[in-house]
Amino acid sequence: GCDSSSLQIHGDDPVFCDLGPSALTTDGTTGRWVDKFGNDMEIPICVLRRDWCPGIELMGLRSEVKALTNSYEFASIATLRCHLGYEMVGGNDTLTCLNGEAGLTGVWDSMPLRCELAPNFCPSPDSSNAYQVQGAIDYTLGIVATFKCHRGFTYLSGDLTATCEVSDSSYGGLWKAGPGAAQPVVCVPEQAYCPVPNIFRGFVASVTSAGEPGSVAELRCHDGFHDPRTKMTQRTTLCLDKPGAGETAGNFSIGLSFTSRDLQRAEELVIDVLEVLEEHDAAEYRFEDFHWDAKLRFQGRWVFELGSALRDLQHDMSVREVLQMFPHFDGISDKYLEQFTSDHLRILLRLLKAKAEQLQDLTAETAREQFGAYDRLKISFQNGKALPPDGWLADSGKQFGDRRNGLFYGWKCGVSESEINSGAANRSRSLYSSLENTLVATDPLSRCEDQEWYIHLPTGSYLVEVTVQDTQHLSTSSGCRLQGTNLGFPSTVGPPGTAVMRSMTVHVTGNLTISADEDSGCSTLNRVTIQDITALGAGNELPVLQCDRIAGWCPVPEARDKSHIVSMAAMSPRYLGSQVQFACDDRHVYDHGLTTLMCGSTAGGSSGRWVATTGGQSSLQISCSLNRTWCPALPVLTGAAVTSLAPPHQGVGSEVMLQCRRGFRRQAGNPYARCTEGTTTGVWCSGTGPDDCTTPAIWLHCEAIPDYCSPMNGGESLIANVSAGMEGEDEFPSHVTRVVSEVIPVPAGAYGGIVELQCPPHHRQVIGDSRVVCGHGPLGSGAWQRARENSTIVSDSSVDDSTIQLVDEAIAQPLVCELDHMYGARRQYYTTFSGLYGGNRSGLDVVPNIDETESQYDSYHFETWLSPNISDSYIFSIEVIGSFTFSLDGRVLLSGRSKGVEAQRFRPPAQELLINEYYKLSLQFLSDPDLSDRSDPAQREVTRHIRLLWASTSQPTPVIVPPTVLYHSFEQLYSFPRVVSTLNDMYPCDAENPVIRRLSINDTGVLFDGTKGRKYNQKLHCTIVISTEMDAVFNVFVNYFDVQETPGCIADRVDISQGLGGGQIELVGARCGVYAKGDVLASFQGRALQIDFVTDNDIENEGFNISYEIRPWLSDKLAVTTGAR
Repeated sequence: GCDSSSLQIHGDDPVFCDLGPSALTTDGTTGRWVDKFGNDMEIPICVLRRDWCPGIELMGLRSEVKALTNSYEFASIATLRCHLGYEMVGGNDTLTCLNGEAGLTGVWDSMPLRCELAPNFCPSPDSSNAYQVQGAIDYTLGIVATFKCHRGFTYLSGDLTATCEVSDSSYGGLWKAGPGAAQPVVCVPEQAYCPVPNIFRGFVASVTSAGEPGSVAELRCHDGFHDPRTKMTQRTTLCLDKPGAGETAGNFSIGLSFTSRDLQRAEELVIDVLEVLEEHDAAEYRFEDFHWDAKLRFQGRWVFELGSALRDLQHDMSVREVLQMFPHFDGISDKYLEQFTSDHLRILLRLLKAKAEQLQDLTAETAREQFGAYDRLKISFQNGKALPPDGWLADSGKQFGDRRNGLFYGWKCGVSESEINSGAANRSRSLYSSLENTLVATDPLSRCEDQEWYIHLPTGSYLVEVTVQDTQHLSTSSGCRLQGTNLGFPSTVGPPGTAVMRSMTVHVTGNLTISADEDSGCSTLNRVTIQDITALGAGNELPVLQCDRIAGWCPVPEARDKSHIVSMAAMSPRYLGSQVQFACDDRHVYDHGLTTLMCGSTAGGSSGRWVATTGGQSSLQISCSLNRTWCPALPVLTGAAVTSLAPPHQGVGSEVMLQCRRGFRRQAGNPYARCTEGTTTGVWCSGTGPDDCTTPAIWLHCEAIPDYCSPMNGGESLIANVSAGMEGEDEFPSHVTRVVSEVIPVPAGAYGGIVELQCPPHHRQVIGDSRVVCGHGPLGSGAWQRARENSTIVSDSSVDDSTIQLVDEAIAQPLVCELDHMYGARRQYYTTFSGLYGGNRSGLDVVPNIDETESQYDSYHFETWLSPNISDSYIFSIEVIGSFTFSLDGRVLLSGRSKGVEAQRFRPPAQELLINEYYKLSLQFLSDPDLSDRSDPAQREVTRHIRLLWASTSQPTPVIVPPTVLYHSFEQLYSFPRVVSTLNDMYPCDAENPVIRRLSINDTGVLFDGTKGRKYNQKLHCTIVISTEMDAVFNVFVNYFDVQETPGCIADRVDISQGLGGGQIELVGARCGVYAKGDVLASFQGRALQIDFVTDNDIENEGFNISYEIRPWLSDKLAVTTGAR
C-alpha cells in the first residue's frame, strides 16, 4: 500500500495468494495473487499528498513565501523573502517539507525567515549647509526626516520634512513629501555670521568670505608683540558655531595653519607608503626578489608617487625644512628618496611629527576641540646648557624651588649636571631636534627613594600630557604615574628615538606630581604639557590671539665708548617703543649724535633694533670725546722727546711714551705717563708702564752721552811711500819726494758738541773740516758732521729729532794738515855699501826727518839745514845699527859703528845753538854693524836702522828731531809735493773693461765691488751690464751695502740703470749710504740691468755685495726700499 504521505489512486490492496492454472508445471497448476473477489490483482498506484505539510506561519515575521516547488507535498522546498524595506535578522529563507516524528503528518525542517526594518533603505538625504534635527538616523522605511540650516546660514528652498517610502519607479526607498519626491534643502551663508575679531596690538592679515561660516582669517600681532601663552605671533582661525550662543551668531576659533595642514598631509602620505613597504617586506614570497627589473619598477613607482605628492603641497615651507635635513634634497627631483628604506621613512615620519609639534598649533587645536583653550605650560626636561625651544620652559633636574619664571617646580632629589646623581642630558643626535634630544634621567644612581617631580599650580582641573623619549637608549616607563595614577606607558619605550605620549585629566590642589623613579620603572622624562581646563565650563573664553609686548624685543643697548646709559631700567624689558637715554661719561664732553633712542623694528619686522625717536636710523648715536685739556700741558723736556701721545691730547687716559733723544741717556724720571682723573682737574702720573704709574709725575730727564761721537784719532803719516829709485846701476835715477801729513785728532763728544780744529804751526790744511759737530750717524751711533755757521742747535729739545735729521749735514772729513814744503831733509840712498864711496847714487828724495827703522836701502846720506826754535844747549843722539858719520856746519862731531844686531845710541858733545840761525847738518849711514862675534849666518840678519834725536835743557828726554826745524832747501823742488792715492783692495772691480753678461729668465747672481772685508779703492768707475733677449722684471736685493753717504749720492755711489732696448739706458736711481740685508734696491721692467760703481779720492767704506734675479715679464714688481738706514 501507499505510505502515510501518499494517497492510492488505483490497484488492489490487500491481495491474496491463490491456486491457479499453469502450463509450465506437470500438474498444470501454480500460485497467483488475487483480490478479495478472487480476481487477478492490480498493482497499487500512489501519489504524494498535497497537504502533507502545514502552511508556513509568517505572522509578525515581516517575510513572505516567494515560491513552492511542489505545493505542500513531501520534499517540497519553500523560498522566503523579507517584505520590501526590511532585512533578514533570523530564521532561514529556504524550508523543506519532511515527515513528522510519528509519520502521520509533515513538518518544515527549520524556522522561517524573520525580518526587521532595513537601515539606509532610503539614501542619505541631500542638503546644502543644512542638517537633520534628529541627529543620527538610519533612514528606514517610514522614517520622517526634519532638516534645519546650519548656524550662519539661512533657508532658501527644498522640503524641510520628508518621509522614507517605497519608490514607485525602482527597487528601494525614496524620500517623499506629499505625492511626489522630496526636494533637497538648500541654505545659503548668512553674511557677518562671525564678526571679524578685533586684535588689540594686532591686525587681521587676511580673511576669506568675510564673516561667513567656514571663512578663514589670518590674525597677526604687530611687530614687537606676541602671544605670551604660546610665543606665537600669528594664528589661523575658522568661522565656526559659538557654543551657547543660540542660532544667531558664531565666532572665529583656532584652526590649523596651512603649513600645519600640509605637515599633516605629508605625514599621511608617508604613512601610506610605509604601510605598503612594511606589507611588502613581510611577504614570504616577493616576485621582485627574483626579478630585478620588477624591483626597480616597484621602487621607482613609490618614489615617484611620494615625491610628486610632497611637491604638490601648496604650503610646504615646514615640510621642506624637514626634507632639507636629508642628503641630495634639491626641491625639484626625487633623488633624495632613491636610497630610502622603511627605516628612512620612519625617520622622516618622526621628523615631520616633531616639526608639527614645534609649530605649536597642533596641540592648541586639540585643546580647542576638547576644551576651547590653549596649552599654557610646556616644560622641556633637559641639561642646563641647552636652550629650550620657543614657547617651552626648561627643567634642568634641579631640586624643587623658584625657577624665577613665575613658577615653582623641580625634583624631590636634584639630578642636575652639578649633582653626583646627574641625569640632565643632551644626546645631541643628528636628525633629532633639541626638544627630542634632551631629557632628565630620573634617578640614574638610585640615590633617591620614591623620586618625584612637582609643579605648584592653582587649584583646578588640568589636562596633562607626558612624553617619554630617549634618542640614544631604551627607557623603562611602565611605572610612570601622574597624581598617583599609572599613565599606562609600555614597559619599555624603544627603539631609541621612539616617542610615546600619555595624557590624563587630573584635579590639582597645591602640587601636580609625576612619580618618576628608575627603580619603580620610570627611567626618563622628556617633556610635559599642562592645560588648565578649570574655567572652560563656565563659558570663560580667552582671546584667539592675545598680543603682548615682547620682552627683549630689542637687543641690550650698547653705549658707545665714553658714554653710558642714564637709566638702568631701560635695560629690561626693552619693549617695542621703550626709550633709552645716553650721557657722556665723567671727564668727557658731548660732541654730536642722538642722546635718546627708541626700540623699533627692522625692515622685515622679524626683530627689534634701536632707532631714533623720529623713526630714523640710529647710526648717529651719541658721540663723546675726552676733555682734551683735562691734564696740564706737557712740560719742556731736557734731552728727552715724546715718542707717542695717544690720543694726541691731554684728556683722561691719554698715554705718553717718552724716550731719551739719540745721543742722550736717562738721568732721572720715567718713560711713561698717563692723564688720570684727579679731583677737580687732571693729574699726570708716571712710571715704567701702564701697571706702574704714580703721582705726581716725575718726567724723564736725560743728559748728553759724553762720548756719543767717538774720538777721531790723529797722527802723522807719510802721504807718499814710494819705492822708486831702485832702477839699477845703468839706469838714470829718478827724483821723488815724501810729504808729511798730520791728521788733527778730535776728542769724543756729546751730541751737539762743536769742535773747532786748526792745523799746527808750519802746516797747511789739505783736506777735511775745521769745524765739526757731533750729530747722528748710521746704525744708531753718533758721527762727527760738518758744522755750518747757521746749523740747527741740536741740543734744543723743543726741536724734534725728525726735523733735526732732515738737516742735510755731510759726515765730517778728518782735518789733514801737510808740513810746509821747505821742511825736511834730502836723502840720498844707495843699494850697495860702496854707494857712499864709489859714487853709486841710486836715488834722491826728501824725507820729513831722519827716522829710519826699517828700510830696503843699505846706505844713506842725509843733508839739511837745522834752525832750532829756541836758543839752548842741545845734545844729539844717533841711534844706529851700522856705522855713521855725523857733521854739523862742516865739522864732524861724531862717527862710530854699532856692534851686534841691536840698535845703539851715540852722543856727540853738546852744541849751543841759537834761534833763527841755520846750521848745515850731514849724516852718513852704512848698514855694516860689527858682527864679528856672530859666526852663524842666521844670526847675522840685521835691519836698516838710523835715527837722529836730540835733547836740550828744556827738553831733557831725547826725541826725534822734528821736521819743523829741518830745511832741506830754500827753493821749490821738482814735483814736490806728490800725493799718491792709497791702495785698499788688491783685487777691485775692473774699472777698465765693462762686464757684460747675457742671461735668461729666472737666472740669478751676485755682484760685488771687490774683495770682501776690504774697503774699496779710490777713483773707480766699474760697469756691469746684465741683459736678456726679451723683456723681463729685474729685482736687486742687498746682501750688504756700505757706500759713502752724501746728499743726492754726489760722491761715491752705485748707479742703477734699466735697459729699454735699442741701446737706450735710463737711470733708475743712485744708491749710497747703508742698507740692511734684504732691502730692495731696484725692481723694474726692461731688457737690461746696468750697475755703475763710481768713487772719488775722499772717503772709502766697505762697499757692496748685491744679488739680482730675472723674473718673467708679467711678474709683480717689488716695493723698493726708500732711503738708506
